Amino acid sequence: MKVLLIYPPILLSKTDRPAITTPIGVAYVAAVAEKAGFSVSILDSLAEGEWKSEKLESDLYYWGLSYKEIKERIEALKPDLVGIGCQFTLQYMPSKEIARIVKEIDPKIVTVMGGTHSTVMCREILEKEPYIDYIVRSEGEYAFTDLLERLRDGRPIDDIDGFAYRKDGEVQLNEKTRFVANLDDLPFPARHLLRMDVYGNTELKRGWGINRRAPKANMITSRGCPFDCSFCGIALNTGKKMRGHSPEYVVAEIEELITKYGIREVHFEDDNLTLNKQRSKQIFDLIVERGLDISWAAPSGLAIWTFNDDVLEKMKASGCYRVNLGLESGSDHVLKKIIKKPITTSTIREKIALVKKHGLEITGFWVIGMPGETRAQMWETLDFASSLGLDDNQVAVALPYPGTELYDICKEKGYLAFNQKDEKSYEHFSISSALITTPDFTPLDVIAIRDAGRFFAIIKKEGRGAIPGRIVELFKRNGLGGFKVVGTVLKKYFGS
Repeated sequence: MKVLLIYPPILLSKTDRPAITTPIGVAYVAAVAEKAGFSVSILDSLAEGEWKSEKLESDLYYWGLSYKEIKERIEALKPDLVGIGCQFTLQYMPSKEIARIVKEIDPKIVTVMGGTHSTVMCREILEKEPYIDYIVRSEGEYAFTDLLERLRDGRPIDDIDGFAYRKDGEVQLNEKTRFVANLDDLPFPARHLLRMDVYGNTELKRGWGINRRAPKANMITSRGCPFDCSFCGIALNTGKKMRGHSPEYVVAEIEELITKYGIREVHFEDDNLTLNKQRSKQIFDLIVERGLDISWAAPSGLAIWTFNDDVLEKMKASGCYRVNLGLESGSDHVLKKIIKKPITTSTIREKIALVKKHGLEITGFWVIGMPGETRAQMWETLDFASSLGLDDNQVAVALPYPGTELYDICKEKGYLAFNQKDEKSYEHFSISSALITTPDFTPLDVIAIRDAGRFFAIIKKEGRGAIPGRIVELFKRNGLGGFKVVGTVLKKYFGS
């Protein structure tokens, strides 16, 4: 059986750019299937598009290989089964179009979808999309290979763990009950099936300006998150129990990246790299002991309560130069009662000072526009972020992703500023969008506060002489919405 795994293009707003990184999840699925004896290919249609974009009628931009190019690649490979990795909500529309193309080429080709969005929306997808045959839910390496083996052998598929399918026209959902207990049982991701030269290009940055040496590669050393941040859905895909590769496995993978692909920088994409302090310190010690000449960063963000002085010292010694920190809010009320983050603003200040002591660059991640948050508290966050003297701050607007507690709250209270029954609404789940309206604020209010905060931050850095040029840029980005941003700036500066 010939298997083709496709990482789809993505739809973004005009001000956003895609992150061009190895699709690690797809590469793990490919590695396990290949180990089981299947012929596997990967088409990363986002990365192989190499910054090609096309403006759509909806004012979004399509990034990646064109549908025509994807169709030609499928036709050339002649697969028996096509798996589509729909990791993000913004990849769903391209994903379902790829499934339609596959069935247009040959209706007998089996189509399987996986990834976070399809995990959460599996029932709705199978009810509406006849071109998608199956969905593998959550962590999918073993379930996907189990499906391949059963299809090859002609065995029943109805008891596959974490699986969605149709039976007699009705959608059937098998809950995910088993996650990979020992991650070391997995082979290294099948990077040999990918164009590693594309990901190693320092011009194709993973967002937020992180890159120091070339070529670079990303990797994930652990899975699962035991925390309950209301806006996050990572546990839906990897479970709540934290599991980690052994330090020996992690360092062996780094050594392969160095010797096979010439990698000089590693980005650890873990959600909880330093949660198990003992494991993380052993990883950092092994990097030093084996003399591995790498730089590394943690672009997905570290939880500040998971590291201490000893951990930071070993991070620095092993090549870490930058950390992104999920700080979220400058309001203690919002942190505790709304986001449910086990930190305070005092803790944030203490941990920032500790990281600075070790000479590491810091990007702070913040989120505004949560239900129950006031506009004053949003400004409290922006002012607090500005006071910390970080190298960079990234302020996101809260997005109610399906499956999260945030989505459930907004749906229950009628705060969703989009029609959840219209799948095209999911095209607008962009980091530049605001999709929540409450008695305290509208989506336009949140966008204006975010962009006004950005304006103040830039002027603070560049000086008042930059004001005219930055106002022009503001209107280019926001159109007529720029007037609301300017009004928000003036109100903040001169008071109400």
